[in-house]
Amino acid sequence: MTVELAVVVPVVVVMALVVFDLMRFVALCARFDRVSLDAVVSQGISPPWRAGRRLGLSTRSSVPSRPPSRARRG
Repeated sequence: MTVELAVVVPVVVVMALVVFDLMRFVALCARFDRVSLDAVVSQGISPPWRAGRRLGLSTRSSVPSRPPSRARRG
């Protein structure tokens, strides 16, 4: 009985450590999935304001469609 216990205990301990590390890895992957989605949404690029006006996304009506031209002197 002692020999069997001496052989089985180290195997069980190693398997428990592998399962523990696997569960930590799965938890970190799940956390990364949530955090990466938030990062992508917060770092997303909005369309330029001219494209937004064409799409009807602009809320400012006083924004000129192009900058005013300068009058030439001379």
